Amino acid sequence: MPRIHSKEHTARIKIIGFLIIFAIAILLVRMFTLQVVQHDFFVAKAQQIYVSQSSIFDRGSIFLSSREGSPLAVASIMRGSNLAIDPTLISNPESVFSVLEPFLSNPDRENFIEKANQKNLRYREIESRVDSERTALIRNLNLRGVSTNAESWRYYPGEGLFSHTLGFVAFDQNDLVGRYGIERFYDSVLSRNNQKQNINIFAEVFGNFGKAVEVFDVSEEENLYGDIVTTVEVKVQQNLEYVLKNTIETFDAGGGFGVVINPQDGSVYAMASFPTYNNNEFNRVSDIAVFRNPVVENIYEFGSVVKPLVIAAGIDVNAITAETTYFDNGFVKIEDATIRNFDGRGRGTVTMRDILADSLNTGMVFSMQQMGRDNLRKYLLDFGIGERTGIDLPGEARGITSNLRSPRQLEYATASFGQGISTTPIALARALSALGNGGYLVQPHVVRGIYDSVSGQPLKEFSYSKLDGDRVISQKTSEEITRMMVSIVDKNLGGGSFAIPGYSIAAKTGTAQIPNPQGGYYEDRNLHSLVGYFPAYEPEFLILLSLEHPKNVRFASQSLSTPFFDLVDFLIRYYNIPPDRAS
Repeated sequence: MPRIHSKEHTARIKIIGFLIIFAIAILLVRMFTLQVVQHDFFVAKAQQIYVSQSSIFDRGSIFLSSREGSPLAVASIMRGSNLAIDPTLISNPESVFSVLEPFLSNPDRENFIEKANQKNLRYREIESRVDSERTALIRNLNLRGVSTNAESWRYYPGEGLFSHTLGFVAFDQNDLVGRYGIERFYDSVLSRNNQKQNINIFAEVFGNFGKAVEVFDVSEEENLYGDIVTTVEVKVQQNLEYVLKNTIETFDAGGGFGVVINPQDGSVYAMASFPTYNNNEFNRVSDIAVFRNPVVENIYEFGSVVKPLVIAAGIDVNAITAETTYFDNGFVKIEDATIRNFDGRGRGTVTMRDILADSLNTGMVFSMQQMGRDNLRKYLLDFGIGERTGIDLPGEARGITSNLRSPRQLEYATASFGQGISTTPIALARALSALGNGGYLVQPHVVRGIYDSVSGQPLKEFSYSKLDGDRVISQKTSEEITRMMVSIVDKNLGGGSFAIPGYSIAAKTGTAQIPNPQGGYYEDRNLHSLVGYFPAYEPEFLILLSLEHPKNVRFASQSLSTPFFDLVDFLIRYYNIPPDRAS
């Protein structure tokens, strides 16, 4: 009995072993078939799955405001198709291409024929992002082996309009998310629960953006989804970009930027910078530094346009008035340094009004000495120089004000005329807005509200007032510094030739040396700036314009006066601003 049992047991083991080997052999054959024999077929199927997955995309739109009341979409969803072929169903590639050619945005006969002859594949993409009109025409052709798969994508109708503030949508590994600008800052508001996207070429090109761009979350709005309507007015934005671009070209500048803001509540009406890019073709940009928004993300030593802040501080502490006098020798010695006026000339006895109008560095040092270093530091920091404004855009930089903590008097002397301290353009615009609005720091912002994508009804609207901000100077000081800046336009800038009859306009120019990373300043590179607000005593608009390294022009008054007043004239006419004084 034991021997019989052993034989049966051995036979069973052999049968089981044979079955296992047979199963493994079948599995290996199947794997070989799938991975080698039918490799191309399943690659094609995977590509088709990719198309169906990647085509599912939705996102809230972004609008610019319009005086007429109808917002203009600058970021939306375009719907169309992905054009593909099945090479196994195409017998005459030349003939098919000839029929399709009129409907292709970039017809490439050689490439089409090559793909159509790959008979081992069932799917080859010919063109993506085919608009709905062409999609309908292609479908009506009923071409064997030609298919159109529904697809949607982010589209920017203005192309390069508002590019830096707007941002774009790109892959972050497997997900499409906002990159830069409003698209990034309000990503949680604009994004729906989109189906996961498979990685494509954009993921490969821009997959490392997460390392280069700070991630921002609008946690307060994380439960809201909808469209974004900005405070930016389309005509003002277009005009600012046109004027800025022409000015940069006229003076062969290395770049430039500008902002138009409401000094009463911080609403940004326009924000632009050059060089720029086309949001629909962001993947063609070779240097991602182009995506940065200089108005928010870069810091500069602005020079003389900071002087009104310092004079206002001196007035506010009763250290000086507009009529306080100073004897100007053209230079002043501070410790081991000699500080000179821009032209080296002395003016003799001058008032603080003259010092601001003629932009005298020596007089600014005098005003600093009259108020004291502690007051200078306090007021510049209170004006927000060196701080972030909290604007609703990503990547906002913080200025550098370490010189205001120096034990030496020299650093305070240079800070009095805007050298040795740096800030962002948007922070400077906020600080200078306080000069005209009665002394308040406003909250700069680019979004007016979040609205339902279907009904258009408001989900959340943002409301700001200057009264919500800190007060930096008194109403009396605001009025006095404004009168001094109005006098610059009426009498000094172009000899008064830029003054507009019936309108009080406060302004100040600045020509600042550009710091050399190796130390000191470039001898042949300057930052030209001009800032102004109007109507001066109840301002509705503040304009800041800057040119980086303009050629063949020495002073900002020569390069920026005409474009600045072109913008002022446009805004007066566009918004029908009534005169605020007798002609």
